[in-house]
Amino acid sequence: MSITSLGLFLIPLSLFVFYFRPKYLVPWAIVVSAFQAASVVNIGGGFAIGVSPYFFVVSLIAVRFAGACAEGRVSFKRGDIALDITRPLLMLSAWGIASAFLLPHLFAGIHVDTPRLGMDPVSTTPLEWSMSNAAQAGYLILNTVFLIYVMWRSTDTSYIDQLAKSFVWSGAIAAAVGAYQLAAHLLGFTFPAEIFNSNAGWQQLVSQKVAGAWRVSATFNEPSSAGIFFAAWTTYLLFLTMDRRSATGLLWILFWCGIVMLILTTSTTGYLTAFILIALLTFREIGTLAVKGTFNEKLLFTFGAIATALGAAALFIPDFHQLLSDILWYKSQSHSGQERHSTILVALDLAMETFGLGVGLGSNRPSGMLFYILSNVGIPGSILIIGLITATRRVVVKTMRAPDTSNKIRAYTRSAAWALAMYCVAMCISGADISSPHLWILWALVIGLARYALETPRAIPGSELSEGAIGTMREKIVLLTPEVRVG
Repeated sequence: MSITSLGLFLIPLSLFVFYFRPKYLVPWAIVVSAFQAASVVNIGGGFAIGVSPYFFVVSLIAVRFAGACAEGRVSFKRGDIALDITRPLLMLSAWGIASAFLLPHLFAGIHVDTPRLGMDPVSTTPLEWSMSNAAQAGYLILNTVFLIYVMWRSTDTSYIDQLAKSFVWSGAIAAAVGAYQLAAHLLGFTFPAEIFNSNAGWQQLVSQKVAGAWRVSATFNEPSSAGIFFAAWTTYLLFLTMDRRSATGLLWILFWCGIVMLILTTSTTGYLTAFILIALLTFREIGTLAVKGTFNEKLLFTFGAIATALGAAALFIPDFHQLLSDILWYKSQSHSGQERHSTILVALDLAMETFGLGVGLGSNRPSGMLFYILSNVGIPGSILIIGLITATRRVVVKTMRAPDTSNKIRAYTRSAAWALAMYCVAMCISGADISSPHLWILWALVIGLARYALETPRAIPGSELSEGAIGTMREKIVLLTPEVRVG
């Protein structure tokens, strides 16, 4: 076991936050999630494991959460929207963990795309239980704890602001590192991959070129992952900037930088996700114009920012037309495209061979999150995920329609929900698993914002309250305040 150079910095800082500033643990986890391809600790041996900064901090959150549960301080009142999310979430976690430890033994011998051997069809191997199953089960437990913890703590305005802003700064870090990486490639100086790409459990693809252009991977293990993240991050910033109440000059600058980084990743998945988003926005505005006769003028500034970002990014791409041809038009005919297609066929075969149960969480690695879910946790897991998505959509709609929801919280919720939706679209195009930190971070943002809007008691002038109403308010505050034991 060895501590990485980034770990020497982040581990002491994270422990300081854990002991002396625990209320900042969740925002800190979101910020350090930018270092997706890095680790704080590497464990060698036959099965190399790298502990990423995000999961290290979430492990500390889990310790805090376990302590609060032991003291009886974690509770949601009857009718709380948190229960609508927690029930399907816990059932999904229970099934995912059980599948990881039982199904590889039940269906041993079936040929799967082993997660650590890539997507080449000749690398399919007989199914057997491995540490990949245990690792994915552990990630699912930590992500579940993270989401519940965020819901539990989402009870005050300052905390909500920290959550919303921390995701902005997470992307800003990734964009800054991406700009430095591109400069290192073009100017010939060294990019410190030993810092940003130190995770021993990942295959690091940081020096790729296509159509003569360097592909930016930033703080991620490959350009495709960077493209997925920047597509979601720019979506988040887009809806913040389009809202008059939350738009600032800094957000516009970061949005522009995010578009440039997305283009420079040359990620097919990122490009397709961006195209889908632009198409949805365009159709929505056309519908609004036809029905109400109004048009969001901020959308014009958005298209202008995208156009200038395209121009800026094109300066670093020798042949932009050839690039688009390679990554969009001819992608399906490439060796990579054929490999990805073969993994989809394997996933469908596995779903049928296992009678819809799947081969167990962490056993098979196809291209596309839908096929990952179907082949690993089967139809039961798919149903539970659909239930969780449905519950999330329900609380988002309720939040946006609630008359007491402030304009700021409404803007935050809309931005996070759209970013989550686009991240899921990107993962369905070319995702590999359901343990991605940013998937759960965006999910936690959406649910945390919704719970704050719908469940946190509002300040009401005392003159308007009877004694009985004041008593009811006090009871609700006890039930919702994390620092008070609920008995």
